[in-house]
Amino acid sequence: MKQQNPNNQDRAGGDSSEQSDTHSQRTADKLIGHLIEQEWQNLTQDWQSQDYVKTDMQALLRRTRIRTYWAKSYMALNILATIGLVVAFFVGLYQGEWGGAINTYLAGVSIISVIFSYYEFRIRVKTWQQCCGSPDKAIEQAIDGCLSSIKYIKLTKITFLAFLLMINWLFFALEQQQNEPDRLSLILVNGTFLVLFVITHLLHLKRKKEYRELVKLNQGIDN
Repeated sequence: MKQQNPNNQDRAGGDSSEQSDTHSQRTADKLIGHLIEQEWQNLTQDWQSQDYVKTDMQALLRRTRIRTYWAKSYMALNILATIGLVVAFFVGLYQGEWGGAINTYLAGVSIISVIFSYYEFRIRVKTWQQCCGSPDKAIEQAIDGCLSSIKYIKLTKITFLAFLLMINWLFFALEQQQNEPDRLSLILVNGTFLVLFVITHLLHLKRKKEYRELVKLNQGIDN
């Protein structure tokens, strides 16, 4: 019976071991390559998401700046209107030609306008002092801007009602003096104030919704 050479057996075993090592090395290389590729994809996605958020922050900051510009313009117009009312009151009082009802009306609306401008200045300036123009603070600044707008709109709605009471009183006083009621003008004025009040209220609801969305966004980023 023919016996197998021990050297041949050792050689066969060595070949099998080398093949096994080569296969293991290839498997390890593929696994490492797959992990590197997956990690790169994750980094790419993360970078893209960061760029998207950065772009959103820039857009949010730009919108806040535009709203700040318009708020400053409105405040300047309100201050000019207040000065105009006060001047008109003193002119009417000095000349004495407009009558007591109109002078009383001008005195009342001047006081209301001064109070409105004072609180508007306090609300707006407090928010503007906190603006730094940094994209990292874009959400916080937008939230502060929304809160400022909400306070301003509340003040505007209260002022609308005060002006409406004063102008209705004026129509009533003039009617008593002249005995010629002008119902059409009264209806038009009240209708105009009503439309303005409704528009202001809708803007109030919009700002409150925007404020809630910004707070949720800020909380999501912090988490």
